[in-house]
Amino acid sequence: MIGRPAPYRLFVVSSRSYLNSVWDFRTVGDTNVPLTGGVIVASTHQSHLDPWILQACLTRRLRYMARSTLFANPLFGGMIRGLGAIPFDREATSATAMKNLAAEVKKGEALGMFPEGTRSRDGEIGKLKPGIALLIRRSKAPVVPAAIEGTFDCWPRHKKIFRPGRVRIVIGEPMTFERSEGRKEVLGRLGERLHSLRNEARAMA
Repeated sequence: MIGRPAPYRLFVVSSRSYLNSVWDFRTVGDTNVPLTGGVIVASTHQSHLDPWILQACLTRRLRYMARSTLFANPLFGGMIRGLGAIPFDREATSATAMKNLAAEVKKGEALGMFPEGTRSRDGEIGKLKPGIALLIRRSKAPVVPAAIEGTFDCWPRHKKIFRPGRVRIVIGEPMTFERSEGRKEVLGRLGERLHSLRNEARAMA
C-alpha cells in the first residue's frame, strides 16, 4: 500500500482489523490481482457490502464508478476519490461510460466491476450485462474473476442495515480474451468462471 492516498491506507487497515476480529471472514487468491498494470477485477454482486469487502482484502487499490453528483461536496467527494471512486454521468450512454473506464484501465489502473450490474435478488449470480464485454474488448486488459459469498445473508436488498456474518471470497487467476471472441463468448467464459469460483467459495470451511 506504499504510495497510496492516506484515506485509502487507513480504510484498508481499519477494515481488515474489523473483518478479521468481528466477522467470520476468509479470502483465497488475493495475490492473483497483479500489483501493477491495467486490470479489471470482475466480481459477483450480492450486497452493498461487496465493494468495501473486496477492496479490504486486496493490497492494491481498486477504482470504482460513482455517480458524479456524489462529488458535489468537496469533502465527501475528496474522500471517495481517495478511496478510488471514478465519477460518471448517469445520463451518459453505456458505450461512453465503458470508453471512459477503458481509458482508466489503459492508464494502468485496477478497476473493480460487477458484471451483473446490480445486487443479486436471491443470492444467485444473475445474467451478466453486455457492458463488461465491451469494456474488456476496449481495454484489452486481463480480467481477474472473483466470487463473494455470504454478503447476501449479511445485507440483502430488503434489509436497511447489515449484520456481521460468514463471508468467503475466492479470487481466480487472470483471464485473457482474444480479439476474435465476440460478446457472447466473452460473457459465456466469464460467467462460467464466476459460477465455478462461487461454488469454491460455498465449499470453503
